[in-house]
Order: sequence, then C-alpha cells, then structure tokens
Amino acid sequence: MYHVVIDLEMNEILKEFEEQRKISSYETIEIGAIILDDNYEEIAEYKTYVKPEINEILPPYVDITGITNETVSDSRSFNEVMPEFIDWIYNVCGTEYKIYSWSMSDYHQIKYESKLKKYEDNRVAEMLSKWVDFQEVFGKIIGARKRVSLKDAVFYVGNDFQGQMHDALCDARNTGLLLKLSRNREEMLRILAPLIKAYKPKENMTFSMGDLFSNIKIDE
Repeated sequence: MYHVVIDLEMNEILKEFEEQRKISSYETIEIGAIILDDNYEEIAEYKTYVKPEINEILPPYVDITGITNETVSDSRSFNEVMPEFIDWIYNVCGTEYKIYSWSMSDYHQIKYESKLKKYEDNRVAEMLSKWVDFQEVFGKIIGARKRVSLKDAVFYVGNDFQGQMHDALCDARNTGLLLKLSRNREEMLRILAPLIKAYKPKENMTFSMGDLFSNIKIDE
C-alpha cells in the first residue's frame, strides 16, 4: 500500500463571477504531493504551479502563499496539469494507495474544480474514494475539541516546520512526517502524552488509550 500526501494552494474566485462560484469558490494555484511506501518513507515528490483562469491571484493569497501572478504566468491550466498529476500517482502506486490531506478542503477543491472546469477522468472519482482527512485523525489522537493547524501539530510533536508554510510541497511533506509518526503507537503516545493530558475531557474517561487508537483507521 502506498500513501499519497497532497496539499493544494488556492486563490478565491471573485464574487462577480457568481455562476462559477456556485460550483467552486476557489481555483488551484499550486499542487504539492509526496508518495510514501509501506514503511512510510518518501519515494517520490510532485510540485507544480497552476494558472488560474477566472481571475488573477488576489493580494491576500499572494501574501499567504508567496505565489504571484508572475509566478504562474507561464504555468498550465488545471485541466492541463491534472492528467500529469494523476499519471504520476498511478505510475508509482497503481491502484494500491490512500490519499491524505490536512483537512478535507483539498478533497473538495479537486471535486468541485473538476466540475467547474469540466475535467473528466474516471480516476478522479477513484482518488476521492481513497481520501483520508489526516487533520481529523490527528485530532482524535490528541483528543482535541477543535481542529489543529498543521503548524501547531508539527510543533506539538517537537519538530520544526520544514520549509515554508503554505508552500504546497512543504505542507505535504510536513503532513507526511506526522503520518509516519502516527504509525508508531508507542512513540506517538510518548511524545504526545503532555498534550493528550492537556486535552483530556473534563468528564471521566471511560476508554483506554488503546481504545482511542483502535478506533482510528488509516490503512483499511
């Protein structure tokens, strides 16, 4: 089984494009991904910029991502990039893979932007069926009452964030590091013990830590 960790950077579609926004509120401007093998070791990486077609990249998203309109001026469109990206996954993994992202926003982006751009590929539906929200998984591990940011999650396990935040490949790689750590139950419990204690519900717990981990499914 291979493990594909994906991150997308996006740009908002202006409200004046009302019909388009009914389908998708954003366009993808960068795709970053890594592939991990059975041992959760990185064996491949993918990174590309995507040129938005509806409106230019807005200043707030330039500030967040560092991606400017000049950055993507010679880049390909979503419909041109997606076949290459999907081929990359299938050339390495075949059909034996799971996809992970930090939250489901990337899942929804691929789903709805494909609809907006009329991108048709049966493999998209297969990809979406294999998706795991690893932010939710991590939150269950630590017993968080609210969603944890990727930056905070990396900090909580005692690592420095690798690379630049909101760089798609860096975000994917940091998510991959957390995913790998989560497969070592004893080490994860040791590292996260103070955080788990801090997030422990005030009411009496009626389950063990073993029960908590047994309910978190990734590989099935």
